[in-house]
Amino acid sequence: MGYSIAASERIPNQPIMDNDRRPIQDCMWEYKPIQDPKWYKFTATEATSLHKALLPSKEFQQQVYLKVARGLYSVSIIEFLRSGRHEQHPQKNMAWVRCRGSSILNFDCFSIWQMMLTQHPKVNKSTEAIASLKIQHFPVMNSSRFALQLNTWYSCDDKTSSLLDNAMNYRRKIISIHIPHVCDDLTFNLQTFEFSNNEKTIVGYIRWIPKLISSTEIKDKKLVYVDNYQSMANIQPIPLTTKCWKLFQEKYTDEKQANYLASEDDDESDLHIATAVGTENDDEADDDDIADVTNKRKVSEEDYLNPYLGGKTAVENNGTWSVIDLNDEITNTKYPVNMPPSTDSSTVDNESLSMSVEHFFNEKVGEHKQQTLIERPNSTVNAGTADALNSKLEDEVKRLKEQIQREQSKIEQEKQSHQKLSKEKEQQLQKTNKLLEDLKQQLINKQTQEQKLKDLIKQIKPIDYDNIESIVAQNYLFSKTKHIINHLKTKHPIDDSLMRIPTITIAEKNNVYCVSVTGLQVHHDEFKLVLKRIQILSNVTQSAKTFYQRQLNAIMKSIIQKMTKQIHSSQDWQSYTKYFQQLIQNKIQECVKLFDEYITNESKVIVEQCITDTHFQSWVHLRKQTDRYMQKKSFISEIEVLKHEAFEEFIKQHVLSQQLKFEKKPSKKSVETMNEFIDKVRKEFQTNKIYVGCDVKQLKLIPKLLQRVMLYYRCFVLQLPLYESSKELLDKIEQNNVITVATSTGSGKSSLLPALLIAEGYEKVIVTQPRRLPCTAICNRVNETMTKNRDRFTIAGWAVSGAEDNVTAQILYLTDGLLKERLLHDESFIRNPNNNNKPIVYFLDEVHERSVNIDLCLALFARLLTEKPDLKSKVKIIISSATLDSTVPKLFRQIPQLKFDEFHMPNLGTLYTVTKIERPNQNILDLVQELCKTKQRYDQILCFVSSVAEVNQCCRLLQEISHGTIIAFPLIQSQSAVDQQNNIEQGSIFFSTTVAETSLTFPSLRYVIDTGMINIPVYDCKKKQTIATEIRAAESTIKQRLGRLGRTKPGEYYSLYNFKVEDKKYPTPQICQSELVNIEFSLRKSLIKNGLHYMKKFLPNAPSEEAIAAAVEYLRILSKFYSTR
Repeated sequence: MGYSIAASERIPNQPIMDNDRRPIQDCMWEYKPIQDPKWYKFTATEATSLHKALLPSKEFQQQVYLKVARGLYSVSIIEFLRSGRHEQHPQKNMAWVRCRGSSILNFDCFSIWQMMLTQHPKVNKSTEAIASLKIQHFPVMNSSRFALQLNTWYSCDDKTSSLLDNAMNYRRKIISIHIPHVCDDLTFNLQTFEFSNNEKTIVGYIRWIPKLISSTEIKDKKLVYVDNYQSMANIQPIPLTTKCWKLFQEKYTDEKQANYLASEDDDESDLHIATAVGTENDDEADDDDIADVTNKRKVSEEDYLNPYLGGKTAVENNGTWSVIDLNDEITNTKYPVNMPPSTDSSTVDNESLSMSVEHFFNEKVGEHKQQTLIERPNSTVNAGTADALNSKLEDEVKRLKEQIQREQSKIEQEKQSHQKLSKEKEQQLQKTNKLLEDLKQQLINKQTQEQKLKDLIKQIKPIDYDNIESIVAQNYLFSKTKHIINHLKTKHPIDDSLMRIPTITIAEKNNVYCVSVTGLQVHHDEFKLVLKRIQILSNVTQSAKTFYQRQLNAIMKSIIQKMTKQIHSSQDWQSYTKYFQQLIQNKIQECVKLFDEYITNESKVIVEQCITDTHFQSWVHLRKQTDRYMQKKSFISEIEVLKHEAFEEFIKQHVLSQQLKFEKKPSKKSVETMNEFIDKVRKEFQTNKIYVGCDVKQLKLIPKLLQRVMLYYRCFVLQLPLYESSKELLDKIEQNNVITVATSTGSGKSSLLPALLIAEGYEKVIVTQPRRLPCTAICNRVNETMTKNRDRFTIAGWAVSGAEDNVTAQILYLTDGLLKERLLHDESFIRNPNNNNKPIVYFLDEVHERSVNIDLCLALFARLLTEKPDLKSKVKIIISSATLDSTVPKLFRQIPQLKFDEFHMPNLGTLYTVTKIERPNQNILDLVQELCKTKQRYDQILCFVSSVAEVNQCCRLLQEISHGTIIAFPLIQSQSAVDQQNNIEQGSIFFSTTVAETSLTFPSLRYVIDTGMINIPVYDCKKKQTIATEIRAAESTIKQRLGRLGRTKPGEYYSLYNFKVEDKKYPTPQICQSELVNIEFSLRKSLIKNGLHYMKKFLPNAPSEEAIAAAVEYLRILSKFYSTR
């Protein structure tokens, strides 16, 4: 198409997809600095480096480093993003990257199209043109909340991408497309990679990025698409090439079958159809991003994909770390290698499991499994043997006759001689006569032997025994042929000088053996009995192997059934079960192989007895050897090892190898803390005997260990300031009955610490909040960060007056008022859950507010611990706030035999910097309007004023002054939690009383404006009336308001007050300035049956005697009034 090479004058005769010559280089690599509207060309050298990185190769190069005169740049081939110079701040001078040209023609890979608006009439350039690194998506349905942004990439939908791909395939340079939410008719120029409408009022750029799949999933026969902007932990992405897609596409010839498989649940079938889910993009995957590869192969995709299945490609760090990376920097710790590939062991049917041991070890087993023996006479062998023996004897007879004739001739010659024989001649003649007699006798014997041989030959039968199994021949017959022959000779001895029988020869054909036996009938009869005993031995040996494997499979099936059917299934438990099943299958194969060698050797040892002893029962001997082996090498003991190996593999895959992006690199201290936590769980699993065994009772304990590991890890991922000191804090909680915790706001007290307590093994943690909204908001945040979306059960629940959700969860958030009522009226409220050794934890949060309910909860706990000392072993009480008055610790220190401690870490800081700006006495509405002119699109402003009336007034006036362009939302106590949460999620400007001071995290809060004033009701005992009084906020309150900032982004705190904050450290407890009639009445009608005169000694700050007396007197008057009616 002429991007980097001159366009050919010849018109192409085929689409790009049909061009077999690809990849062909015809493209232009460009970059656009984030804040710059223009695109610039890379140099030829830089473009070549980028081009090579995306070409199909054995290792996909995810990161390319470009060395230029001014420094070193890195380019992400996954995100098409260039970093700044590395010797400076790498996040500065960042630039988008694109390749103008066809991804198919140049790289043979599929692509994802994106578009960026640089001009649009509906978008205000001054406020909405700030560049964003986050990739956006057009909503599927019309949404009033959706607003276009300039200088931001939007991923095109499937229809738009398909139209652009088709245009590129047919080399079209101009195409018009309707883009919802942008314009009905946009013209795309595929030569310049730009688009605009006809009036040029809408202008922008387009680009493509490579479509990725996970190479790690290919091993499991899955084609899994990968989001380019997600975490790449354990994924090893590679570009989806046309060749790869073709190989997978050929697996399904029936489109209906493919659609059916695509609808299957990937958790319930071995045909896995999946989409990789990242940690930073919650958008669901498209349905068409799915394929499966489990059908029979038509071609071998491994020939093409194997280069990607080797070692993991080394990728330079880009703000992403795994725990292994961080540990390597600290201790160079090495962790277990990858799991071996799983292999299927033999299936176990219910019938085989019910079979007894005798079924595998008896004589009938060997007989039943024997192949039919074929006997075939071998006349050729018989004739040949007879001819050879006859010829030998005839030669010997002929030789003897000739020798006799010679000797007789000698004697005749001597007798015919007339000379007198000398004495020596006579002796020689006598010897010759004797020799002649011997020769005659030999001749007679040979003739007799010849006759016997002829008679014997008539009885000899050479027979071929066909269809003998190879295992019988190889393991027993070959090595024991001589022994069998010797045994047969004992049944019918034959003079070897006459004929060497019986004989045995063995031949193989098509993996079936033939044994040729030459001998008398008695030899054949005995050989068949011997062969039968050897076959029984062989079959019983195979039966023993089957028995052993089935025993192991039965054990595995029993355990897996318990793990999958009888134990609560969480995502973590499913993963552990998968690792355990892989390990146990591999271990069974290993054990079966060792047993096969053992029992085969044992059978070879006893084969001689099987040959010679007609009464030898090989099955009895092999059963004893099998029992002895199974007792000596118990598979149950191996399972304990496998449980721990699966646990280590779970930690490796779900914790140590996870790649996550952090704003800044996790500190060494936080990594060491997490390692210590996980080591503690690992040690408990290894040393505590309650985990030993394979019954449901022991297996049910493992999911809790997995949950603890993942809670420790997920708490680490949050990187909240408290995590580094959490071990010290948890140790103090373990060692004491009551502990006060004072740390800075945003450190993680409300969300992190309860989760860590569950990880420590506490079964129930009850956390109080002063208002309804924090209960639901923190509960939701804990569930989002501490559990997986696919888990059926969440870790946290909440309860407020009149509403509740998942109250049986391990962490329960409830209002302090609700806790107070339970302590007053429920005798069984404090008890050990599930008979656990760990006590229940009561976590009183935001105690610095010192509301009436908070003080009463403190008093009720102090009373219980004082009057019922046995409760000290059943409860842990944590009193928490960013700032804490000394009267609270003093209250619990005076309780006898109570273990009490304090935890102070006020200088933990926040995740992001917070700047304090003084604007004494400035009008709050003027300041809000000033900030609206400079704030970015999603920045939020939170304003603290003194009263509900002022909240409503400010919201109304701001809307009137700005003529409706600035809308502020109220946050007040009377609103429902749902309304408050909706306001926080949708609004950008808020006016609030004390409601927003505690435990709330705004998604994008950048500014806090504080008037420093609070409007509270104060009771006047003399006037006997409550007066709304505006007072200055205490230092603890100011710190709480300041602590709203720095949680999600840097912030600015504007103080409109002119007083010195440190002059008043803590607010006056509300119980000391409230009317006490209702409090007195509720105490007297509760289980306590006593009022404030009794309870004041348990209060951190007791109300005045005058106020208590006034309340008692008022109740007495009411009692008289109602008694006289």
